[in-house]
Amino acid sequence: MKVKPSIILSLGLMLGLYACNGGFFDFIPGKNLIQTGEAIDIAKFEATLSGTVWPTTDMQEVKVGFLWSTSSQPTMENSTILRVEDWKPGQAFTYHLQDLLIGQTYYYKAYVQFDGFVYKFGEVKSFETLNYQYIAGDAIDLGLSVLWSSTNLGATAPEDVGAYFSWGESTPKSCYIESNYHPYPYTRDASTALLGDGWRMPTVTEMEELIDQCSWTLVTVNGVPCFRINPQNLWSTAPYILLPATGYYTTSLYEYWTTPEYRFNYWTGTFFPNDASNYESWHSPRFYTLYVKYPYGTSDISIGLSMQYEGLPIRPVKEKK
Repeated sequence: MKVKPSIILSLGLMLGLYACNGGFFDFIPGKNLIQTGEAIDIAKFEATLSGTVWPTTDMQEVKVGFLWSTSSQPTMENSTILRVEDWKPGQAFTYHLQDLLIGQTYYYKAYVQFDGFVYKFGEVKSFETLNYQYIAGDAIDLGLSVLWSSTNLGATAPEDVGAYFSWGESTPKSCYIESNYHPYPYTRDASTALLGDGWRMPTVTEMEELIDQCSWTLVTVNGVPCFRINPQNLWSTAPYILLPATGYYTTSLYEYWTTPEYRFNYWTGTFFPNDASNYESWHSPRFYTLYVKYPYGTSDISIGLSMQYEGLPIRPVKEKK
């Protein structure tokens, strides 16, 4: 019996549509052969997706991966396609995501691809990256003109580094470069925006006061190098604050703070005036910062300068009542 070419073509189109809608897999043992797993190792800026492909009668020309999106319904059109190269049928496959936004909800689903064009998807799942806790620390009176917070902005303990900010921004990032610097108007103070209640960044004068009128002693708290800062010549009974080693983010993701050179870098709210008249010599205006590089000695505690897009922590202050 001869079959007309038009009938063969129609049958082929029907099978193609059936396959694209998932019906093709009814003929493969284990219909639900792709499963979306739980996201693991979730942090502020990264997470790992997981999925599983179960063995079928023919695993040749098979590719796996994920659709990843901020949309609650990830599709091929609104998602990033993440292909996984190294995987084995019947075992979980993973994809590590980096440079995520903090406190952001992401949606994803695993996929298996046959013959370069037929897809089968797992269920949609989601995860939310961790966020900083913006809780005001205790207001410590060191006998200076202002009260100093007992913790960094975004920290939950005195030795915790907390969050890093570009100057004038109030949202931490995973990368601090000039092209992703989008400040609010310069009056935006992250301490004020996130804590309220009179908290703000210290001025350069207040930071100099902390340097000149207090004793700085290097200590280690829960494995973190810190300066214990208290009124001069008063150690056991005087109030004090801990300033943890922080380093800073500049240009790339590289963070300076590990041994043998501890670095302490903190923003002030004071603009470096020379940059206003000499802007062309710098790609970005600069602001005064606290700068300490240890173990070169406590005499190296000084005021430095940082580009406004760089990532530094903040130690808030507030006025005395």
